[in-house]
Order: sequence, then structure tokens, then C-alpha cells
Amino acid sequence: MQVAPGGTADVRLTRIPLRSLHPEQALAAYAAAFGMPPFKAPPISSPEANLYAEQKLLEDGRIVPLFHLPRIVGLGPRVRNWNPEPWGDWRLDGVWLDVRRP
Repeated sequence: MQVAPGGTADVRLTRIPLRSLHPEQALAAYAAAFGMPPFKAPPISSPEANLYAEQKLLEDGRIVPLFHLPRIVGLGPRVRNWNPEPWGDWRLDGVWLDVRRP
């Protein structure tokens, strides 16, 4: 998107990668990324509480999620000990390449 100097944008597209599979942590990170105040979730941790937190994040219409695009990685059969984190971070400290020919 381009905005003329001194102008304002009507829409801003932002990519925010998922850094936690825990719903409360992910929603809190999204709120912080958009400069929104942290929300108070109900004291009970449940799917209903997570839904409440998501509704609070989206209720004023400033944020409109478009889609979730997972990262896809392809590896050759000789790559060994590949263990990415569930949220997409790569742990490369133990990865090695098997150089033996099949």
C-alpha cells in the first residue's frame, strides 16, 4: 500500500506470525502488536474464556483477520533430526545431513 506524503491510510495490512499455541498468549501478543491495551480474560481457563478474549480483540472492528497461512517446509530424505517447534520456529542445533548413498 502506498500513501501520499502527509496523507493517511484507510487500511493497513499486517502479517503477524503465530508465536504460541496457547490461545491467551497468542491473543495477548496480537493485542500488543496492534498497540491495544491488554484485555482481562475471565479467571477460568476454558474454550469459552479464549472465545471471550478473541471477541474483545475484534469487537471494535479495527482488526479484521483475513486468513491463516501455515508455513510449509519440504525436506529431503537425507535430512536427519529435524524437529521444528509447533508454532514454526526452527531448531537447527541438532539437524544433520546423512551423506551415505542409499
